[in-house]
Amino acid sequence: MKKIWIMLWAAVLASNVWADTYSYTGGTYIAITNHTTSALGSVGDYLNTMKVTGTLTTAAPLAANLAGANVTAQITAYSFSDGLTTFASTDANIRLYSNIIVSTNATGQIIGLDALIERWQSGSAPHAVNDRFDYILISGAATNAYHNDKCGVIGVSSSGVADSCTSNPSDTNTSSAGSGGGGVWSGPVAGTVSTVPTLSEWGVIILTFFIAMFGMAQSRYRQTAQK
Repeated sequence: MKKIWIMLWAAVLASNVWADTYSYTGGTYIAITNHTTSALGSVGDYLNTMKVTGTLTTAAPLAANLAGANVTAQITAYSFSDGLTTFASTDANIRLYSNIIVSTNATGQIIGLDALIERWQSGSAPHAVNDRFDYILISGAATNAYHNDKCGVIGVSSSGVADSCTSNPSDTNTSSAGSGGGGVWSGPVAGTVSTVPTLSEWGVIILTFFIAMFGMAQSRYRQTAQK
């Protein structure tokens, strides 16, 4: 019976998610090159009030004192905006071009992150040359955003993601670019959990059912023993 209870609790708790979310605020764009024509794609203008912002969620707190560690496998979700485009991990048009490389301090705070994320703007998978795409490059020293770029080569990204744009020719006529200074990360201290696990609705139902069944089994056992 003890084993049954252990299995029960494991199944119920498995429905809960221990996750930590880290927030990013990049520097406002200080170098901007906007498109000169609107003949192709979904053009847009970057403004000097815009910047890259977003969140990154991990399955557990990041370890302290990481130095350029690949944490891609620990990422459960992310969502960034460059002021014109949202780059969300739930979007089927998103391609994580590079692995997410992170450095943390002694308390597990992110002090550096490198990532290149693409989003297809036109066409459909498998994409073709000249399809349009947007992308952001986040690094410790700067953030760069590109809108309505033209893809020159389709292939597998450095992180192993197929149907990524692996080369793009210069196209300043129809694309825009914005560059800002390094950003600031905030998030939970390593070793703590930002989301306290609670039983889901189905978890409560299942637990109540098994408690009732356990009570009935115990009652029958006592009745049998008394006989």
